[in-house]
Amino acid sequence: MQSLSATPCLDQSGERTGEAEEAMEAESLASQLFLISRAWCRCARRAILTVTCGGGDLSAFATFCVFALSVLAPSEGEMRRPNVTGHDVTQAEPLARRTFLHASGLVALAGFAPCLSDDRAISSVRARAASMRFPANDSERVNEIVSVSHSNMERVRELVTEQPALAKASWDWGFGDWESALGAASHTGRREIAEFLIAHGARPTIFSAAMLGQVDIVRTFMAADPQLIHLDGPHGISLIRHARAGGPEAEQVVDYLTERFGELEEPAAYAADGAAEARYAGQYRFDLDPPVIITVAVRRELLLVGAGKTPNSRVLEVEPDVFHPTGAPAVRLGFQITNGRANALTIHDGGTVLTGVRIS
Repeated sequence: MQSLSATPCLDQSGERTGEAEEAMEAESLASQLFLISRAWCRCARRAILTVTCGGGDLSAFATFCVFALSVLAPSEGEMRRPNVTGHDVTQAEPLARRTFLHASGLVALAGFAPCLSDDRAISSVRARAASMRFPANDSERVNEIVSVSHSNMERVRELVTEQPALAKASWDWGFGDWESALGAASHTGRREIAEFLIAHGARPTIFSAAMLGQVDIVRTFMAADPQLIHLDGPHGISLIRHARAGGPEAEQVVDYLTERFGELEEPAAYAADGAAEARYAGQYRFDLDPPVIITVAVRRELLLVGAGKTPNSRVLEVEPDVFHPTGAPAVRLGFQITNGRANALTIHDGGTVLTGVRIS
């Protein structure tokens, strides 16, 4: 291809030069606009699905597209070039490269705009592919249903009505301390939530029966295996505490358990004072991929351990400076102490042994 020039359209031999070649190139580019924009449209539609399936913000994606197009927008100098031919005629302007990109972007954006505006289609995609783990339930929604089942009947109803399988969901709070949505309602005495979850497919347990005051069911369990009295629920919460959480309607269960097994000694969480906080509390970094931060804190005079900034697992002391989470009695959390202060935390969980260094 000849280099672009600003000389007259025809030379003395009558052959095309300069602007004529540029005009032909512009026509060629314009003729490809439709095909290229169609291809970009298909890519954009796929991108929308990817953003949606990954839980991304579709409006933010659309904003990004508009921003990108504004960056590609041609400047005034590119839109209008001076007429240097000397002809007093209106001349078709050559299509600048950036102008072409800008135009193709607008055409493609128009092509997938219906996807952005079709709320029902977007909602359908999100409902069917809430996470990249699809068809497994979205982990964020599983965490939410278990969390709100402790107290929020309205939100439980919304989530389960929208996605009934969440009634059976369970969440690992750390170290294998699994809790189901029904388990959360049971140890907090939320009868309405528990009954709603069971009606929508949650699997009843001896713990839910104790809280709901279903004494005949508890008796049947105990007749089959009296050792179940030592079985703890989520977070190490005992069966008798589940029954007490049921209030007056579960008094028969409390009476039955105490008459048969006596006053049961319940496991207590490690009571932490200021000295324990200075000795253990802080953040411990584990060099995994990606790195994991385990936080040890004192809240409500209890020593708590967990991932992130807000730990929620209570612990019991096994021996000096060694603990286990109340919901995971086989796990060991051992602190290495230097000058009265922990400088490292080693976690023993089955065959897994990891050590994290205190960073705060």
